[in-house]
Amino acid sequence: MTKNTNLKIKEISYDPGELVDKLSILHIKEIKLSKSNTKFNKAITNIQKDLNKYLRKGLNIKLVNYLIILSQINLYIWNLRDEIHNDKNVDKKKLKLSHQLNAVRNITKNKISNVLLKKKNKSFNIRTNTDLEDLKNWNFSALDQ
Repeated sequence: MTKNTNLKIKEISYDPGELVDKLSILHIKEIKLSKSNTKFNKAITNIQKDLNKYLRKGLNIKLVNYLIILSQINLYIWNLRDEIHNDKNVDKKKLKLSHQLNAVRNITKNKISNVLLKKKNKSFNIRTNTDLEDLKNWNFSALDQ
C-alpha cells in the first residue's frame, strides 16, 4: 500500500492481520456511511491486491474462522462505539467492553498474521493489547486453536 506525502510516494508495509482489519473496517464504513462509500473503493482495491499476495496458496478453515471473527468483532465494536457516542451519559460498562473486545480484535489479527506469515518465515508486529480483563460470555473456540 502506498501513501502520498508531499508528492513523494512512500511504501508502507502492513502485515496481513492489519490488512484484513483495515479491509473489514472499510467495508463497515461502506455500509454505515453509505452516502460516501465510493471514496472507500480505491482503498479496498489496494488492500485486496496486497492481501492477494498472502492468499495465493489458498485458505484453510482456521484462517476463514479468524477472518469471520475479526469482521464480527469490528462490526460489534463499531456499533458499540456508536451507542457510546450517542448516549448522553457515559456508560463505563460499554467503554470497558469496547476495550476488552479490542483485545480480542488484536488477538485475532495476531493469529491471522501468524497463519499467513509463518509459511513465509517472516516476522510481524505483534499487537500487545491482548488483555481480556475478565471478559465474560465472549468465547470464540476458533481462537483457542
